[in-house]
Amino acid sequence: MSRNGKIMLGILTLMPYLLIGTYLFAMTFFMDDFTPVQYGKIPFPLMTNVVWLLFILIIAGLLCFGLLVYYIVHVHDNQELGQNEKTTWVVCMLLLSGIACPLYWYTRIWKTHDMLSMATS
Repeated sequence: MSRNGKIMLGILTLMPYLLIGTYLFAMTFFMDDFTPVQYGKIPFPLMTNVVWLLFILIIAGLLCFGLLVYYIVHVHDNQELGQNEKTTWVVCMLLLSGIACPLYWYTRIWKTHDMLSMATS
């Protein structure tokens, strides 16, 4: 994988954190528009804000799921890993994907070229 591809994958790997941070940040501003519901009607500004918040969460969820599938396939195809290490990575990704995917990207994708160049010199 090229250096630019690795950087792009790293940005995509960290993107869910940015989206969730945006969601939490936006929640504080969107709650300013909240007024008590009167007569069973929800105020229109609140509904548009909820739609945007749901959109952000859906995008973050789809991105997390897509990255999880990509990383599991990458672990499966990685010839440098033994069977036990592959199993460990997959289980960690399934249980702790928010931590395991960035860690796998850093240790097994970003550092791969550096290790290969050190081994050949």
